[in-house]
Amino acid sequence: MKSKSLLTLTAACLFFATQSFAASADECAIWSCLPDGFGAECGNAYAAFKDRLRSGQAPLPPKNQCIGYKNTTKDFDFRVVPAAFLPATDTKEARWVEGALCQPKFGKGPKGCIKQGKAISVTNNKQTIGDVFYTK
Repeated sequence: MKSKSLLTLTAACLFFATQSFAASADECAIWSCLPDGFGAECGNAYAAFKDRLRSGQAPLPPKNQCIGYKNTTKDFDFRVVPAAFLPATDTKEARWVEGALCQPKFGKGPKGCIKQGKAISVTNNKQTIGDVFYTK
């Protein structure tokens, strides 16, 4: 009897551990809202985006879980690249440098960089569309 219960419990755990859950509507809206800079109508998508980043998930859900949403057809994708932050100076505005690593403690990165981040964007045929979101 104990072995049958243990087998049932193990099977249930494996079943739920391998389930893939569909993305929520708010998560799918990230595909539309990220390139548009998370406008006023995108508050829930922005919250879902931040939750995904905090939990270590990919910034955007898989496209196959968001069929019918803007920017989810086959030519669209997203990219995440390292970015270094440079603060404002007397002659230049604060800015992010995509594709650069910043390790100021070790003197590595663009001159004057103070922190490492990521540049996240939606692409169409490998070309960035709309706004790029920068995060630390």
